[in-house]
Order: sequence, then structure tokens, then C-alpha cells
Amino acid sequence: MFQEDWAIYREFLKDESLPEPIVFKCDVTYINHFLKGREWNTAEDIASLFQRMKFELKGALVTSVSFVAAFGNNQIRMETSPGIRPDGTPIVQLTLNVSGQPVSTSELGIWSKLDDCHRLLVETFAEITAEDLQKRVWKRIR
Repeated sequence: MFQEDWAIYREFLKDESLPEPIVFKCDVTYINHFLKGREWNTAEDIASLFQRMKFELKGALVTSVSFVAAFGNNQIRMETSPGIRPDGTPIVQLTLNVSGQPVSTSELGIWSKLDDCHRLLVETFAEITAEDLQKRVWKRIR
């Protein structure tokens, strides 16, 4: 879908005699809601959602965690924050973002970098979320 929209955008630029876009950064974002009653029940349970990070949440009502890390020529950003869905269900929202500069601004360079960002995002999600959660909720088998 993005490739189709990109082609339409480039055709518009061409029709309007505007210059080709120069892509400086590619960015892929994944947002997941961990629902109370499905993935967690108490504030203390929230820490068990993640296998590579340790949290001390005794008595916590609200918690947010964020970090940024470099991985090769990509940047990974992670943020967790509390929220409430429109149906009233409390959630912990996990936002993962991976970005990086393509080796060229050609379509091949852009698609390659987006694929690279997507792969790293999926690997990061699998690495940070608890293995039992992956099996129970997403039926993931390593």
C-alpha cells in the first residue's frame, strides 16, 4: 500500500513539475496494546510483560518507560505508557520505532531501508517481550 501511495505522490510531483523527493530517513513504527485482564491484571504484572528489562513497580499506579538506542546505522526508540481504550479497558501501550538513513534515495534504497527497519522492529519486539506472553497471546513459536 505504501509503495502505491508513494508512486501516486511521485506522479503528482511530476505532473506539477516539482522536484523529486529526497529521502533522508526511513521510519517504521509499531504500536501494541497490552490489555488488563488479558496480558496483565495488576501493576506488578506489567513488569512481567518484558523479558529483557527489569522494573520495580510495587504500588505503582502509572508508569512510563522510554529509551533510545543505536543499532548499526539505525535508531530504535521504545516507549511504554498507560492508557485507557475507548471501551474503558486499561492498557499499557508499547510503541516501538526504528529509523535509519537509506543508502540511496532510489526506490530500491528506500524499500531496502524500510525492510531493514521492519526486520529490526520485529526482532526487537520478540527480544523484549516475555516469551510466555508471545506463546499465549500471539501463538509465536521460536
